[in-house]
Amino acid sequence: SAPATEEAVDEKEEAAKETKTQKSTEGSEVEEQQVEKQAQVETPKDEAVEQAETSEPTIQEKRAANDAVLFPNDAPEEIEDARLWYDHTKSQTPPHLTVLFKEAGAPINESTEDETIVFPEDVVILVGEFTADGMMTYHSNGDGTINVYDVPSHWHQDSDEKIRLATQRVLDTVTTRDVPEGDPDAIAYILRNMSIDHFTQ
Repeated sequence: SAPATEEAVDEKEEAAKETKTQKSTEGSEVEEQQVEKQAQVETPKDEAVEQAETSEPTIQEKRAANDAVLFPNDAPEEIEDARLWYDHTKSQTPPHLTVLFKEAGAPINESTEDETIVFPEDVVILVGEFTADGMMTYHSNGDGTINVYDVPSHWHQDSDEKIRLATQRVLDTVTTRDVPEGDPDAIAYILRNMSIDHFTQ
């Protein structure tokens, strides 16, 4: 009976070893599957990063890089003002520029009694030294485009109702357009001579 007992013990030990081996193998397979899943999850992120690194810079990014070289001491907003003033005057030696600001909610025309006709967004106002130099009112969208408000230098209407209609027309005819590149020398000239009123009206 002793040998039979020993054989039974040996069989139990072998069975235990096989169970351990099987569990170890199954554990390895589970770990491999988890690693594969993690790799599959991480791969899109890597591809996204790679695409971002290899993508071409936008027109705005190219312009900003170029402006940093041409106008290193001027803020992007000031360069945009100068570009628009150059485009407005069409002159290589534009008249002196003064930059004014109005906040959203400010009246478009203080002469009208209708207080509901206001700028829906912050605007920049470019004015020359003389009335003949004209003016330009716009909101910068920060993406190379602007919303233009066709505000006249003077309101010539002869009645309250006509003034109200003319003021409302400014809101109804807002246009969006690109900021032109302009001539670098003329823009540099404007930047050297412009004045900025930092107080909002």
